[in-house]
Amino acid sequence: GKMLLPASMGADYRFSFPLQVAPGRYSVRVSAADANGRVGSTEQRVDAQLGRIGAFSVSGLLLGWSAGDDAQKLLALDTIPLEAATLRASLELYADDAAGMASDIALRYSLVKVGDQTAVIEKELRPSATGLVLFGSMDFDAKALAPGAYAIKVTVLQSGADKGAVSILVRKK
Repeated sequence: GKMLLPASMGADYRFSFPLQVAPGRYSVRVSAADANGRVGSTEQRVDAQLGRIGAFSVSGLLLGWSAGDDAQKLLALDTIPLEAATLRASLELYADDAAGMASDIALRYSLVKVGDQTAVIEKELRPSATGLVLFGSMDFDAKALAPGAYAIKVTVLQSGADKGAVSILVRKK
């Protein structure tokens, strides 16, 4: 497809386009042309495959941010925008059957500055359930974070036992 982006004086362009695809390996190619006709492109290989933790298929960590209003924006790159007041990390777990939904699941969210051993924030939450999907999210105060790199980790607990984790790195300027 084709997307026209509004003019932006000196700011980065960011865009996203969700695609629903069958599991497999794909190449995503993006080409861009500026108002002067200069053209560039990039290509990235993507493995569209859900991971497994215990009895669940699991999404990657989904990151969003807001500038203090309720409007959530996708965090498309690993850098938290300067205007971000809140950083949201979300995880989805997909059960194979109803028996998986009957288990005692909790999600432990941790935010650790890279190089430190102690979490800046750590909190355990119960995910919400819809059909065969468990969903959990946690908001972090982005303004309170010192500049640097951080690891966000979500550990899946079943009856208190660690079944596995998903993590991602983010940066604050």
